Amino acid sequence: MADKNNANDNTYGMLSDRDIRKYIGNGIEIFTSDDDKRFNLEEQLQPSSVDLRFRNSFKRIKYPENASISHENVDNNDYTELFELKNNEKLKIQPREIILTTTLETIKLSKNFGAFITGRSSIARLGVMVQCCQLFINPGSSQATALQLINLSPNTIELDLNIPVCQMILFKLSSTALKGYSETDEAEYLDETTPRESKYSEAVINNTKNSKQTDDEPKNTAAHNNSNSKLKKVLKKYLEPLLPTFLSFTVIAPFITAYLQEISVNDLFEKIKGLNISVVIAGIIIIIFIWLKKDGTQ
Repeated sequence: MADKNNANDNTYGMLSDRDIRKYIGNGIEIFTSDDDKRFNLEEQLQPSSVDLRFRNSFKRIKYPENASISHENVDNNDYTELFELKNNEKLKIQPREIILTTTLETIKLSKNFGAFITGRSSIARLGVMVQCCQLFINPGSSQATALQLINLSPNTIELDLNIPVCQMILFKLSSTALKGYSETDEAEYLDETTPRESKYSEAVINNTKNSKQTDDEPKNTAAHNNSNSKLKKVLKKYLEPLLPTFLSFTVIAPFITAYLQEISVNDLFEKIKGLNISVVIAGIIIIIFIWLKKDGTQ
């Protein structure tokens, strides 16, 4: 969806009714697929929001109150039951019941706009909480928005299909998003119209796979680190106390001897060069000493 004039538009933030009118068809599109219930901007526009209705197809959670919804229920999508209302019917929500549905209106946003869904006061005062399953509509979305209708009252509540149950608050981003919702890997409920069950099971499986792939290497690394740690403990216990003595005999002692025997430093280095094994041993001892000391300071 192209933004005709947004490239040079530096305004951003929550949109007023005036702004919403300005951007409808220019970064924001709201419409329905039902000709008898078309989106009417004049009727549904509020001072800083747009009223939205709910779709006639919905799902009830069908398990008894004391039954558990298990991972297998979610995995098989058999914990809900689909219903559809006719135009003259009302949605009856039982006490403490949760209804899964979507907005009747499809909302298309360019990558310059986002939105929030919130309930309407007149519906909340009946005891019904209307919650957007995702609450936030990402830039680049192009679909109806999933809703939960939750009856918190002790009474059965009847809702008319033509009455708006929630409102959408729109805002313009300070800059264009690099990637829209429909372009991301997290777009699990893309093109949703009929309410979909939770994809919790898929998320767990994908997360488990990713964890397994990334954990194999750390496990090997952990085993390697553990082996290193044991070796260092042994060396620190038995070898480290002797290292100063070894260093004295291999490095310091030759210089003392040279001084006592009045051997020049050049002659001393020539003798040390001839003792290749001694030099190598001294180097190894110094390296081990530094390694153990460095480990002890971490």
